[in-house]
Amino acid sequence: MLLLDPNYVKSIDVPPAVADAVIAEIRNAIVDGTLPPGSRIKQEDLAARLRVSRAPIRHALMALKRDGLVQIRHHRGAIVSPLDVVFMSDLYELREVIEGYVVARLAERARFDPSPLWKIVTKGQRAVASGDLNRIIDMDLS
Repeated sequence: MLLLDPNYVKSIDVPPAVADAVIAEIRNAIVDGTLPPGSRIKQEDLAARLRVSRAPIRHALMALKRDGLVQIRHHRGAIVSPLDVVFMSDLYELREVIEGYVVARLAERARFDPSPLWKIVTKGQRAVASGDLNRIIDMDLS
C-alpha cells in the first residue's frame, strides 16, 4: 500500500471554495479589527473556530502574505502585518502616478473606449456608498 511507503509523498490541494472562504474570513477579521495589527495568528485556533483542517489555514495565510496583510516568521508563526502609514502613503502616491500615466496614454488612443473604466469606477462608488469595506479592499487589490 502506497500510504505505508515512507518515500511516498503526495500533495493534496485544498478545495478552492474552502480556501477562498477561509481567506475571506481571515481577511474580514483583519479588516474589522478582530485580528489587530501585530497580533499572532494561531493556525490551530483558527482551524478549530472555522471547523477546517490546518491546510486551508496555511493556504490562506500564504495568500494573505502575498497581499501584505500577514507576515510569516520562520519558527515563530504568523502575525497580522503592522500598519506602516508612511509605506501605505508612498504606495498610494506611486499608484496615483502610474495609474494616471496609464489612463492618459489610453486616452491618447484613437479608438479608446472609456466605458469599461467607468464601470469599474461605478462599482467602486457603490462599494464606498454601501460601506462594504471588504468589497472596497477586494477591488483595490484586483
